[in-house]
Amino acid sequence: MLLAARVTVDDADRPTYTRRFVRKRVLNASVGAEYVALGMWPLRAGFFTDFDASPDVFDQPPGSPGNGSSNSEHADRFGGSFSVGLRTEHTSTDLGLNLAFAHGKSLEARNLDFNDLVARDLSEFDLYVFIASAYRF
Repeated sequence: MLLAARVTVDDADRPTYTRRFVRKRVLNASVGAEYVALGMWPLRAGFFTDFDASPDVFDQPPGSPGNGSSNSEHADRFGGSFSVGLRTEHTSTDLGLNLAFAHGKSLEARNLDFNDLVARDLSEFDLYVFIASAYRF
């Protein structure tokens, strides 16, 4: 999936509230596969990327104009999904996991002064467990 670059200005007619959003061009990908064992046990696995389109985050000392955009975080994500299911004549049930890892930078206030922002390393790990069931007439 290709996301085009763009710049959006919110509330341009009200200078006090004007915000500028800058997004870079990014290319994300996903791939997955399914194998049905014995005609009734679907096994699925997939991998994905979620690159952040916002500009890189950097230190913004007091009085600096920053990078002119409203982002306070930049994190690229990678992840995967795995599920196992059971299909019968009228039902379909799946149990699975989604995992995602992110690494990037986030702006934080230095000494609780929100006019003095510093870029800190950011790491995330997300784990989702899901169950889905359907009845087919």
